[in-house]
Amino acid sequence: MTEQEFSIPTIDISGGPRERGRQYGELASAQIDASIEFYRRAFESSSGVAWEQIVASAESWVAPAEAYAADLVEELRGIAEGAGREFLELMAINARGEIIYDRSFSELVAGECTTYAVLPEAAGDGHMYAGQNWDYLCGAVDSLIMLRVRSDDDTPDIIMQIEAGQVGRHGANSAGIAMQVNGLGGRYGFQGFGVPQPFVRRKVLQSRTLHDAMERVFQAPQQIGANYLLATREGFAISLETTPAERTAWIYPSDGLLVHGNHHEAYVPTGQAGPYTPMAVDSLYRVPLVTQGLRAARGAADTEGTRAAIGRALQNVDFAPNSVCALPDPSLPGDKQWQTVAAAMVDLTTGDYLLADGLPNERSFKRLPWNLYGGAAA
Repeated sequence: MTEQEFSIPTIDISGGPRERGRQYGELASAQIDASIEFYRRAFESSSGVAWEQIVASAESWVAPAEAYAADLVEELRGIAEGAGREFLELMAINARGEIIYDRSFSELVAGECTTYAVLPEAAGDGHMYAGQNWDYLCGAVDSLIMLRVRSDDDTPDIIMQIEAGQVGRHGANSAGIAMQVNGLGGRYGFQGFGVPQPFVRRKVLQSRTLHDAMERVFQAPQQIGANYLLATREGFAISLETTPAERTAWIYPSDGLLVHGNHHEAYVPTGQAGPYTPMAVDSLYRVPLVTQGLRAARGAADTEGTRAAIGRALQNVDFAPNSVCALPDPSLPGDKQWQTVAAAMVDLTTGDYLLADGLPNERSFKRLPWNLYGGAAA
């Protein structure tokens, strides 16, 4: 299904892995084509490595992905069939994070994301909220979709904001668990090939309990660093900073708020060459700016006011273009410009999933046509 209210297409799939994969591929074929073409241009221009060589190298991630999530590899094969693309092309765009953080592609490392959770005691309406500003390369905008996945087994239904052709990115599920992820950098001494990020993220969103969600983060042999902010409708939130070849650390909310960016906050990792620097230095001011902005939600009189306060925190353009609401930097070449491509606000109490489909200071937050806990939104 497609909802014309959004500039980002909304797509609904169901069934077993291969079946829902084919539906996904057919319904998002145009966006999958756009994604592959974008990465073809971006990888070749930044490294000089031919796309065909990158696609061939994607075979290296198949075995780790199958060992961790064989059902999702099966789904990816269905996506390739539905879209009329080669399976390894899609594995390449699922491993794009692992590829980008390779040294030869360093020019593609762009600004990243700001994630947050607002606990009931910090929300004027007493609801539990989670979400993020998703910052990425402007050239990827045409490949973005909103995806609802309804399985034929006992896994929860999932709503995700995602790059077409990937099996997972950011979202929430019908068990009342939200997962927002932001990058932390490179390998930190990890050798070989780990599970690509989209497979880990989707597996976390397939969890029925917080215990399982956290365990799947800890168990995944991840190749690159990432922070997983997990939140539940019961009012719990935690950030898990995963650092390949080192250890996972964690952070709990303070005064009802939890905000994370693109730097290690729990501890400074050591397993890299040279001194530690954040992958995006603006993270050091984005985190306190969002935290400060979210404090206004506590004094809101109702749900409308609470959501408006959260939205204002995500619209902040202080220190632009490298701001909370990241703006394209005209001083950079077009293929290296990045921005906030979408901003999410998930009400885990009501099941409403709200999205600003573009820069949140220009686009309003609109409710998706689905509710986490039912069929269509009320």
